[in-house]
Amino acid sequence: MAMKIVVHIDEADQWQAALAEALPQATVLTSEAPADERKEADYLAIWKAPAHILQEQTQLKGIINLGAGVDYLLKTPGLPKDVPIVKLRDAGMGELMADYVLYGVLHFYRSMDRYATQQHNATWQPQEVVEKAQWPVGVLGLGAIGSFVASALQQAGFPVLGWSRSPSRSVVCSAFTAMKG
Repeated sequence: MAMKIVVHIDEADQWQAALAEALPQATVLTSEAPADERKEADYLAIWKAPAHILQEQTQLKGIINLGAGVDYLLKTPGLPKDVPIVKLRDAGMGELMADYVLYGVLHFYRSMDRYATQQHNATWQPQEVVEKAQWPVGVLGLGAIGSFVASALQQAGFPVLGWSRSPSRSVVCSAFTAMKG
């Protein structure tokens, strides 16, 4: 019997096509397929799937979480307790997220919010530029993506303080770890 994979994510059709090409012997369906066709899947490749997608499965061998975090998945009713979960680690998102965070930090560091208000009011008042060393940035979560973000901020000259639930092996900044107890 062919392996059956059910995909649930916004771009499910793209994932379905890629998985079908990579695994031609598998049956790959999206969560839009009729429920009777989705049942008895071997694997779910999902991101923020509704509870019924998990609850209708009886023979799962694994769940592939297609996003960076598993918090939503772990809180989903019907999540089988004995099925392994695999999560994407970075998957190319680190650099994109670092760019986005750096853009946001620079926006406020260089007072672009104030300049936008001034532009709207047709006024001009130069804003003081503080030394980057005096503008610390916090990163909550030093996993694959958070470490990439912290490193990019440091390379841009900002002091970075990080927090992680567990001790990090590759500390890229001053780090604080959650206390147990």
